[in-house]
Amino acid sequence: MEQWVTEEDVRAARARLEEGRPGWERPAAFGVGRERDGGLWFPVVNVPGAMHGPPAVVLGRALGHTRGTAVYDLAPGAPRAAERALAPARACTVFDHPDLFARRGLLDGLREADRLVAVFARDPADPPVDDRDRAFRRAAREGAGAGGLCHHGGMSFVLVFVDVQENFLDGSGAVPDAAPLRGELAALLDRARATGTPVVHVLNDGGTGEPDEPFTPGWQPVFPAREEEPVFRKTEPDAFTSPGLAGALALTGARGLVLAGFQSEFCISATARRALGEGYDVVLARGAHGTYPEGGATAAERAADVERGLEAAGIGISPARDIEFR
Repeated sequence: MEQWVTEEDVRAARARLEEGRPGWERPAAFGVGRERDGGLWFPVVNVPGAMHGPPAVVLGRALGHTRGTAVYDLAPGAPRAAERALAPARACTVFDHPDLFARRGLLDGLREADRLVAVFARDPADPPVDDRDRAFRRAAREGAGAGGLCHHGGMSFVLVFVDVQENFLDGSGAVPDAAPLRGELAALLDRARATGTPVVHVLNDGGTGEPDEPFTPGWQPVFPAREEEPVFRKTEPDAFTSPGLAGALALTGARGLVLAGFQSEFCISATARRALGEGYDVVLARGAHGTYPEGGATAAERAADVERGLEAAGIGISPARDIEFR
């Protein structure tokens, strides 16, 4: 049986699938929902602008969709066929692969009167096609059907993990206090996921021979992304240079970002300042970002210095453990 073991395999599979579908254009987002008793539930809202992508074209092929914003009624067999077509992706460990439909309860316990619907959104700015599309947009803003977003001072936020990769937290090149940093990051991520808060991951692609050279052990994410959590890649400190990130954030409808990750004075600082310039309210999670000692200053002192500079620029600083999701 064919297996897509690495992210490169997944990307190559997506390219083959897209080449085999003339006129295909990747949507900004897509999802499958279940209509029951007047309500519409979308357990997964996919943003395929980065690592994800095969599910969109596989589902589009099953429905005859190639481009644009559209809504389709589904027979139960369509998502099951898509699941079978996507089975090779479960061999890739860069991010989690929950069954796109069945494991979320979409098909389990399906009643005779239930209806399935698929929605493709070409662009967040496109006007909704109908009420089902409007429900889909709400699900995207609210974190794919779950509880809510991070609230800091009454405002909704997205959690953005920047360069939370193995080279920073494991081995001889790890930052000081790697263990407590890992714990704070894990707790922050767990709280976000428990309430359905949108989570976005950004990975840095280092050069040949560098600790974060793509697909080496140091490049791997510390916390694999779930199916509904988009993963973007960059080669510059500013995460917004990664294609698709700005659109994915806009789709959530959130007004702010909670940032965590590495390295404090480089990618964290550059991304925080760019996000502020893009009009977001930004909160940096103290205790969930880190760096290295240099010039007689400890890593903790350098991280604190970064916080002071960002705070002076108008960026909020909050201890990670005090950031609540609801």
